[in-house]
Amino acid sequence: MNIKNKLYSLGVVAIFGVVTVLFATTHFTQTTSQLNHASLLVAKLEIRLLNLRRNEKDFLLRKDMKYLDKVNKNMDTFLDLEKELSVILSEHSLPSSAQLKKDILNYQDGFNKLVRAYEQLGLKAEDNLAGQYLADLTAVKPSLSSDELVKLFEFNKQVLAGKFMPDYLPSNATSLTASSQAYINQSKVIGLKYNEGLLGDTRNLSHTVEKQFKAFVQALDEQSQATKDQLATLKKAMTALVVLIIFGFIFQISRSINQQVASLLAAI
Repeated sequence: MNIKNKLYSLGVVAIFGVVTVLFATTHFTQTTSQLNHASLLVAKLEIRLLNLRRNEKDFLLRKDMKYLDKVNKNMDTFLDLEKELSVILSEHSLPSSAQLKKDILNYQDGFNKLVRAYEQLGLKAEDNLAGQYLADLTAVKPSLSSDELVKLFEFNKQVLAGKFMPDYLPSNATSLTASSQAYINQSKVIGLKYNEGLLGDTRNLSHTVEKQFKAFVQALDEQSQATKDQLATLKKAMTALVVLIIFGFIFQISRSINQQVASLLAAI
């Protein structure tokens, strides 16, 4: 191979090396960008979780169906974000969000059951079982004596606490007896305390989502950082290797050219 061809070969190797480094750098940059986007999606998921908790508390405080709509809208947004995130997680072999999705769907189902149970009981005092009980309670009052009214007041207090005390009722309160029992039974389905019935189930489901989200975020952060560190190391190693190859080739070409020049000089 003559000197001219060797110089051409040196140029080709140099260009190939630069292209390789540029390609690797672009790939590493795109991967890092996707990992950062995944972190951004996780932050948005956390915001949706906070909104869900706030909507739940607002419903329990105000008993307004509009908060169920807000929960379902936040859920739709959460699931859209999770779907976008899951693609990135799958492409880069990162921790899966499948369990988180499953848990939050269970929470949505539990919350919807709780809302329906409250709706059956009566979101307002005059609605459904609560309305029937209130109507029967009001209807029986005019026929009672003052002592019986005192007992009726105590009876109502116990019903609201989830206890049926028939001894406090007059003998002609058949309708009130039925409606108060229905009211108590539905109240027990919902939960007389925050950790009982559907209230307790919803609370447990919410805590499960929170724990799963924290575990998922921690695992994702650790794996993402490990991937970024690995990419940085690979980028440095590849750059160093390409530089060494180019310098090695330059050295060999220079040596070969010097030998040819020396041979020419000797021949002259």
